[in-house]
Amino acid sequence: MVAALSTLIVMYQNLTSTVQHMSQVMIQDRLDLTKQELTIIFEPIHQELATIRAQGKKGMFIDIRDQKNLNETFIPLLKNSPSVSSLMIATDNGDEYMLLKSDTCWITRITLNGSIDEDPQNYYWKENPYGTDQLLSKSKHAAKYDPRSRPWFKLAADNDDETKYNWTLPYTFFTTK
Repeated sequence: MVAALSTLIVMYQNLTSTVQHMSQVMIQDRLDLTKQELTIIFEPIHQELATIRAQGKKGMFIDIRDQKNLNETFIPLLKNSPSVSSLMIATDNGDEYMLLKSDTCWITRITLNGSIDEDPQNYYWKENPYGTDQLLSKSKHAAKYDPRSRPWFKLAADNDDETKYNWTLPYTFFTTK
């Protein structure tokens, strides 16, 4: 009886150890697979962003108010990246251009000087098949907004490695909540 009980205890301990080890292996396998799938999704986006970063350094996006130029640059990026629904670019002085893909139109928000002097402006665009965007309407954004206070801006401002792309933890998006 003692031998049987001892054998049972040893078997239980081995089984517990085996279950723990197998669980860790399965979790690691799933994490590796998820990382591979995310790389497949985001690598093309990283390549586009590298090109856009180079253009920005050459001064292509100096005028945040130039929505025509910015839309022509960024709408194709979002159209070809179904996993990305919006993007924002901002300057150290609080000027920002936001592009958001909605079900019915494109929405841009222009913020100047961190909305200290005036509220941000929202613009609603429809793409024409002829390659020109049609402004449907515009409205003042109801709330003050300073892009420099947002997690994405802070993370980018703290990034010293220009080859590294930062992805924020999930947070509530200012525009869509």
